[in-house]
Amino acid sequence: MHNGVRNAPPSLATAVALSLVLGLSIVESPRAEDSLEDLLVEKGVISQEERDGLADSEEEEAPEESTPESSAEPTTEEDVLANVVIDANYKGLSIASKDGDFKFAFGGRLQLDGSVFDEDESKLGDGVEMRRARIKSFGTVGGDWDYKLEVNFDPDLDVPVTDGWIRYSGYKPFAITVGHQKVPFSQQSMTSSNWQVFQERALSDAFVDNEEQGRRRMGIVFSSYGDCWNSSGGAFSSGLDDSGTSDDDWGFATRQLFAPIAQKDRVVAVAGAVIYRNFTSDSDLRIRARPGSNIAGTRLVDTGKLTTARRNVMINAEGTFVWGPFHAQTEYVRSWIHRRRGDRNVVFDAWYVQAGVFLTGESRNFDLKSGKFKRPMPDSKWGAWELALRFDGIDLTDEDVRGGRQRDITAGVNWWTNRNIMFRVNYVYGHADPNSGVTLSDNDEKVHTFSARAQVVF
Repeated sequence: MHNGVRNAPPSLATAVALSLVLGLSIVESPRAEDSLEDLLVEKGVISQEERDGLADSEEEEAPEESTPESSAEPTTEEDVLANVVIDANYKGLSIASKDGDFKFAFGGRLQLDGSVFDEDESKLGDGVEMRRARIKSFGTVGGDWDYKLEVNFDPDLDVPVTDGWIRYSGYKPFAITVGHQKVPFSQQSMTSSNWQVFQERALSDAFVDNEEQGRRRMGIVFSSYGDCWNSSGGAFSSGLDDSGTSDDDWGFATRQLFAPIAQKDRVVAVAGAVIYRNFTSDSDLRIRARPGSNIAGTRLVDTGKLTTARRNVMINAEGTFVWGPFHAQTEYVRSWIHRRRGDRNVVFDAWYVQAGVFLTGESRNFDLKSGKFKRPMPDSKWGAWELALRFDGIDLTDEDVRGGRQRDITAGVNWWTNRNIMFRVNYVYGHADPNSGVTLSDNDEKVHTFSARAQVVF
């Protein structure tokens, strides 16, 4: 019957004919859209009914095609880019995953300085310099882990590491930072040199910025913050450049900040900090300061090396005020240096008071999370114009140490052209009374310093 023929398998003769026609089809290269069964019908080898039987047989016997499991990993360039966010803005270049668990960012800074001095007695040396040239990488690895690595290209063509740390912040707002980092002490020391109001930090920074004490040290810091407070503290060993017996020096530091007002354009904050530093052998502790510019070849105040220093205890009290375009800041530092070998202990101190105003209406950018000032944010295409004035002093004379006393008055104009570029002009009047007996004669010294900076931060 007709239905029986349709469902029956092909005969032996049909199979032989199928083989012959297959060989011919290879030679004749049929069109891609023609099936083999259609070709057999066209050649008269099989009938249309037999052709239909072949098709039904293939449908019954053909195994089910397996669908490969989709891979979780991206397989094409488009898939990879779909899971990555690449951004280039005023903060630098960043590559991040869409879920935010991984981020790798790159940035840097370049500060070009020039200074001219009107000296009294000492030859200070006019000139220009590349004050800082740094490249950094920072980001997130695994969601709760952050890192930062920054190197500085100094004038001696060395490439020392400034920051090199790893931070865990899985229990917000608490964080633990391990590595080479800033010691939590003093608002002006914690604030980046990128966002300083003046060319150089105030004279009190001499207690922090020296080889033995150190602005940065290897250590571990525990930090946290709230709606009106910031707290940080930790233990520290040596700096990266220390070796030999100096590598055994150790200490701890803590800084506590309270801010009853901490708004975007209004800040009232007070803070206190303590540093304890122990020197295990003859120390190289030396406190000295330049007259308003890093280019100056001579320090007007200088304690010389205090080789018998056994430990140094310092306290710092600070106040911060921001009210719209107006800002003010003050700090006081006192240092007790305990000495061995029968030398008397000595006490030094320093202070500063400064104020400024943005003529274009911006506010100084205070960040409660880190407890310090950050990047100014110009509001217009003409940038932000800032005027500032500072009074500061330092006293490095006590007992047998004749380091000298110095008072400075600094006036400055800053033009923050945008979020990345700044130009600055400073005038500093410095008076050492008397100046250091270590490097100079024991006379008064008056210096006029004119400085300028061009800066790019990205």
